[in-house]
Amino acid sequence: MSVKSLVLWILIFTVSINTRLAAQPAEETLAAAPDGCQLIPGRLIVNFQPAIFSEIDPTNIRVEQGILTTGLPSLDAIHRELQVYAGYRLFPEAPAIRTRGKAALRTYYIIQFPETVDLDRAKTLYAAHPLVEHVEFDLACPVYEEPNDPHFGQQWAMPRIQAPLAWDLTHGSEAVSLASCDTGVDWNHPDLAENIWQNLGEDADGDGTVLEWTGSTWVYDPDDENGVDDDGNGFVDDFIGWDFLVSSTFPAPGEDGDTPDNDPMDFNGHGTHVAGIISATTDNEEGVAGTGYNCKIMCLRNGYQNIIGLGLVDMSASANAFYYGTNMGVTAINCSWGSSNGGGLAAATDYAIENGVLIVTAAGNANNQEASYLASRDDVMSVAATDQNDIKASFSSYGTWVDISAPGVNIHNTMFDDTYADLDGTSMASPHVVGLAGLIKSVAPDWQWEEIYNRIQDTADNIDDVNPDYAGLLGAGRINAFQAVQGVGDPDIEVSVSEFHVTQDEGDPAQLTTMTIFNYGSETLSFSITDDQEWIETDPSTGELAPRHQAEIAVTIGGENVPAGEHTGEISITSNDPDESPFTIPVFLTVQESGPTYTITGQVTYSLGSQRGIPNATLYLGDNYQQRSSTSGDFSFEQIPPGNYALWCENSEDNTGISTFDAAQIARFVTGNLDFNEYQQMAADVTGDGNVSMFDAARVAQYAAELNPPNTRAGQWQFLPERYSYIPLDSDQTQQNFVGILYGEVSGNWSPPGR
Repeated sequence: MSVKSLVLWILIFTVSINTRLAAQPAEETLAAAPDGCQLIPGRLIVNFQPAIFSEIDPTNIRVEQGILTTGLPSLDAIHRELQVYAGYRLFPEAPAIRTRGKAALRTYYIIQFPETVDLDRAKTLYAAHPLVEHVEFDLACPVYEEPNDPHFGQQWAMPRIQAPLAWDLTHGSEAVSLASCDTGVDWNHPDLAENIWQNLGEDADGDGTVLEWTGSTWVYDPDDENGVDDDGNGFVDDFIGWDFLVSSTFPAPGEDGDTPDNDPMDFNGHGTHVAGIISATTDNEEGVAGTGYNCKIMCLRNGYQNIIGLGLVDMSASANAFYYGTNMGVTAINCSWGSSNGGGLAAATDYAIENGVLIVTAAGNANNQEASYLASRDDVMSVAATDQNDIKASFSSYGTWVDISAPGVNIHNTMFDDTYADLDGTSMASPHVVGLAGLIKSVAPDWQWEEIYNRIQDTADNIDDVNPDYAGLLGAGRINAFQAVQGVGDPDIEVSVSEFHVTQDEGDPAQLTTMTIFNYGSETLSFSITDDQEWIETDPSTGELAPRHQAEIAVTIGGENVPAGEHTGEISITSNDPDESPFTIPVFLTVQESGPTYTITGQVTYSLGSQRGIPNATLYLGDNYQQRSSTSGDFSFEQIPPGNYALWCENSEDNTGISTFDAAQIARFVTGNLDFNEYQQMAADVTGDGNVSMFDAARVAQYAAELNPPNTRAGQWQFLPERYSYIPLDSDQTQQNFVGILYGEVSGNWSPPGR
């Protein structure tokens, strides 16, 4: 076979394997992932070849000056470039070899580095290492929190407001109560009963409940019905709330219209539908889901159905309901009805708001810009209604007084007499907001009405573009439960180091290292760093971190003026993390007395070039010394103090000279038509498997054609010996020479730039 045809065969072969093995960049990986997934910055999953365990001595693995070192120069160079600070097994219990039913997963490692490092660059560097099998990005994808309620598929509004994503973050707190102030609540409805608020102050028998399941329905616990105001709030046996109606005008037959009592049962159905939207029992294999999930429904009856079927609300009864709910610790009160400034409602509203309660009201169904009393108040949240496409519902009122919008068309939820129904109205929009208020309160229990109000507005999805005729008249937008809940709560500080140990010689400059501060919480972390010694400095010393973010802190320890001896200090990090502030880090500094110094000299030459010097190769001496070789390849480390050191050489810049001619030469060697010396055979083994084959020739041809072959050493340098060790360095060292092998270059065509 001619050289020309051989090279052509190699190129065709390598194009095919390049398609199969090409690394997928971050953007493509994310595009192929499910919606909602996010690339995790500062992290890769690296699967090493099993040979890694024979190349690295575990005792050499440590973090030095904030960088993970392994003792393997080629890998440590990557770690320095990427500032890798941690690496640990992905499967710590995995066996070293493949066993029955178990893959050999011991070679998978999680590698961590600063979030600012480009993920594609990091993946490329690792993938090119000869001891790396493959590299993967790490992603965070949302749990699809879809409750098992059989009617959930009919509740288009829940996914529209991203309630399932919000439920990934919180299921709501049973300690949070939300009031349905309406025509009553069918409180023994099978899809509501377990989420009905219970006033345990009236739990006379002390069994932890005031409701009881009879086997067929829910009833008040007979042992608690003692006719006594046990909690002293002025209401006797108010187990789940109260019916505040004193009188009504022409109530429907069978309607309870004129007797205040402890049974706020619904007859009209409106209040039951509202209550279910607020917080129907969720994930109970029954009916529907409620926005508040586990939040409790306080039943406050202020309305009734009249003889012609209309639902009516009494303002004075509403005022009494506001006062009661506020005193009993309610978070938010839903008002899915029109209102006027009468019956003491203004005073009761003022009282509720002054005590931190959020009042939420429906904007109205008149399709005009006229606001009812509650909706006109700046301190009450007024809610317009939208449809499945975020378009204003045809009936919904609107105006500059509207604060927010929520789904209110074809809303499926609970109904009186243990049934379900689809209803339209701003009455259905408002309770979505109240349920969301409960979720927010669950993760931010100290927040009052104004903070919850602002959070709902600040995180809404703007819908003006799909409602151009109503731009600015539908409030801040349509509620987004996920965005409202995400990032609310306490910060959670973690620091990458627990203590610092630094050794320096007397008169040496200070040493620079780093630490990383993480915020694993759901609230912004504010921190301030101080220390107690002049020889400790940190930069920056203050900062803020958004949830799930981190910051690299430069730490300078020691200095020229620190006397010989043992020194101790402390770094203190104060923050708004309520559980860990201050966070203290001990610092230990050893300053050694100055003594003799030594010199190390040598030359870096090319393996196939008759002792041709390699300029600009990087020489490393331990962790603190490095330099470039001269134009002739010479190097000299001077004034090196005694100690234990390793000397090694690297070169990642000059890889010219590799061509398809080298691929052809390798192919000729494989077929027995050409002899290679020892260095040429090493340079030809670009796959690193210890043998020279047509696969190596293919990879070199692929590299020469700039096809970026994965998992190949082509274009990389290897230096022999791998390292010199001085344990300890106690004299001058000369002739510490390195011979460079350029993988893929077997013809001796390499020459330094400019020559």
